[in-house]
Amino acid sequence: MDPADTMYESIVGCILGGAIGDALGGAYEGQSAPITVNFSNSMQISDDTQLTLATCEAIIETHRIDPVTIAAQFVVWFKQRRLTGGGASTLKALQELAAGQHWALAGAKGDRAAGNGAAMRIAPLSFFCNPANEDDRILIRDICRITHHNEEAYVAALAVLVAIRYAAFDDESLMRRLPSTVAAQLPDSVTRDRLKEIAGGDLPTIPQMADRYGTTGYAADTVPLAIVGASQLGALEFEQILHDLIACGGDTDTIASIAGQIVGARVGCEDLPRHLLETVPAVDSIIEIAESLNRLAHDARS
Repeated sequence: MDPADTMYESIVGCILGGAIGDALGGAYEGQSAPITVNFSNSMQISDDTQLTLATCEAIIETHRIDPVTIAAQFVVWFKQRRLTGGGASTLKALQELAAGQHWALAGAKGDRAAGNGAAMRIAPLSFFCNPANEDDRILIRDICRITHHNEEAYVAALAVLVAIRYAAFDDESLMRRLPSTVAAQLPDSVTRDRLKEIAGGDLPTIPQMADRYGTTGYAADTVPLAIVGASQLGALEFEQILHDLIACGGDTDTIASIAGQIVGARVGCEDLPRHLLETVPAVDSIIEIAESLNRLAHDARS
């Protein structure tokens, strides 16, 4: 496949895969396992996808990645009431940003800011930022800090970015190596330690991983589970991965969304299940945004 086609498949697949996971998981958020999952339920996207799209729009409109413009786009969506289901840290940040607070000062700090809000929206940066570059890491941290002033939240978001890049660009590598590959690129953190621990033995199943660490709204729980779910690709199909993750309960929309982003980046948009994709609200608009992001990423690499 032509490299340009490969990038298109990965970028659009990533954004759409995340939207599918978000929409499927939303109906079960906060429920306890075991959950009987029915994918014929009505599907609605949440702030997981909405803030990802707002990030895409900021990058597309300005042709750069900048916390000022991304924060401003979040405020646009917030004031237009286009965001639903935000966590406490994200909501606090949006309220303060809308009131004129500087992006680096808004939002929660400390342990209460260790949630999923940064990790769930970091995906668009995966196609522009190289985590091996120190300047890019600083930029990634700044984008996370728009809503989450917490090192664990940043490292978890970095883990998602590394996982998406592995899935998109290392297509000859085995997905079962995803946990160890991601862990090797992370600074000291709970997220890294959990990925290293599971990579040191037999890779756990999705239910085993959920039982071991939980399925809460904390990034150190959510992101390793989503990465383990994505690493099952090959043994499991896209739809089954999302089914098994959602059946574990907890923060189902975010867990399934992050796993969907990673798997979507690997399989590409053409191999996403059509019957699921067609039920995602405003899917044509999501595709249009993803395609615009792809054109910008292609130009940046040319």
